[in-house]
Amino acid sequence: MDHIRCGVTTIFDHHASGTQIRGTLDALKQGWVDEMGLRGVFCFETSDRFSVDECIRENVEFAEKTHGGMSQAMFGMHASLSLSERTLSAAADAIGSLPLHVHVGESLEDEEESVARYGKRIVERFVSHGLVTPNSIFAHCVNINAKEAALMAEHGCTAAVNVTSNLNTGNGIPDYRLLKRYKVPVMIGNDSLGTNIAGDIRNTMFGMHLRTKNPWWFGYGDLLTCVRNSYEFASRILGVGLGRLEAGYEADFAIVEYIPPVPLDENNIWGHVVDGMFNCYRPRDLWCAGRQKMENYQLLFNENLILEETRRSAERAWKRMGL
Repeated sequence: MDHIRCGVTTIFDHHASGTQIRGTLDALKQGWVDEMGLRGVFCFETSDRFSVDECIRENVEFAEKTHGGMSQAMFGMHASLSLSERTLSAAADAIGSLPLHVHVGESLEDEEESVARYGKRIVERFVSHGLVTPNSIFAHCVNINAKEAALMAEHGCTAAVNVTSNLNTGNGIPDYRLLKRYKVPVMIGNDSLGTNIAGDIRNTMFGMHLRTKNPWWFGYGDLLTCVRNSYEFASRILGVGLGRLEAGYEADFAIVEYIPPVPLDENNIWGHVVDGMFNCYRPRDLWCAGRQKMENYQLLFNENLILEETRRSAERAWKRMGL
């Protein structure tokens, strides 16, 4: 519901659940795609913290019955630090041509542990197991080096930077200059830290200014490239055209009420979007796949029924944890 309010029609979800693994991707698809009518690409986060066999089966079996358009599957893995050699080998045997979705170098410890235990940096380790498939998402990439960026480019990977999340965890800002130098496509995510992707887009620009110590190096053009990369990647994975208002593209769009405080033209419109609309982003209406999901700021379903269940679920979870 909050994603709809924030103008989001498509998510790439990297799900984790220690108490329930089997059937969770079907449940996510049922709620997000079948009931809400939004687009979703789902995977389960394989990790040694859970039953590895169940994680792998959940990813593979969900992929076997998911065929694009409104939903699609990837193969989820948590991060190098929670994946043993045995687990990587088992995943490599099962992944086939599925794109991989994994956290890479989010923390410095992730890289340091990979080198100390296996004598390889993270991307090298994944490549050596044959796990890096085309269209894979490597999330964060805060602490990768040049060799890893070159391997990502060689294997057709996309980096999903999550600057807002990195600021929250204090892990640092990814080096966009490195990714750009090796021609690794970059798109913007948030690692599920909220639903306001417009805010995350703005934070990405500010974070890169912090990383480079230069408020001019990463500008509107770089930001627009990242956003376009997101549309192109989602279009490729889902097998539909997204991100344009023209023939042949899906009718996913928002209507935003906005009064320009200064003249608006084709040369400055992206600046109006980023520093005008996105400064206080609240779409009035939202469509996905040609169907309206929000009208005049009101969701077109009974959200109170859903909230009643989420509150009951929260109470059950708190009770299990002794809270």
